[in-house]
Amino acid sequence: MTALVFVVTMVFVAMELYLVLDLPFWFSYATAAFGEAVVLLVSIPVMSSLNRVIHFTKRME
Repeated sequence: MTALVFVVTMVFVAMELYLVLDLPFWFSYATAAFGEAVVLLVSIPVMSSLNRVIHFTKRME
């Protein structure tokens, strides 16, 4: 499910960059997707570390 949201949102971002700035669609899609992947890959260990300290699931109850 997350991958589907990721793909759809990158299509919208690339389309906006194409329409507003006249950037190539596939280049915009690739760079936006790469940036999003980096953010997700960096946030996984950060959130895992925070979860060990804060215990998110216990706080949500």
